[in-house]
Amino acid sequence: MDGIFRSQSADPLPPKSKLPKWLLPRAFQSVNAYVLRACAVLEKASDTRPQGETSKSQAAQQAEEEAREKERKARLEAATVQQIEEENTLLINDLYRLLKKYANLRLVVHTLHLSYRAARMYPIFPRYNMLKDMIKDVLRDPSYMEVCHEES
Repeated sequence: MDGIFRSQSADPLPPKSKLPKWLLPRAFQSVNAYVLRACAVLEKASDTRPQGETSKSQAAQQAEEEAREKERKARLEAATVQQIEEENTLLINDLYRLLKKYANLRLVVHTLHLSYRAARMYPIFPRYNMLKDMIKDVLRDPSYMEVCHEES
């Protein structure tokens, strides 16, 4: 599976990009490693909550986490092996579907990046029209439309 997506991966975006550093894919990084790294960063960001009246106390957070863990254990103990395998299959299918969407979007962004870099040598007026067409192409791309217009 790793080889399939690696053939579609491209050079990383230029360092001058305005994207956050964690969002920039590394040249040697596979899709799976990138997704895991992005998830870890997002989890770390969601763990840091603002201090004050709206934030929960450490004990309340720990109690909530323990309650969720107990619920998960109870659900798994009550489930049969077949139910667990079915749930695992569904989760794996969702993961592969999301990885495919990610790889397609990454290819669209890479194509846009290459087109933009190629258009930099043109004068401003033809370049403006070229950039408008590039943006329209991306917005009309089926993989972009699939991600942006899906119901979450």
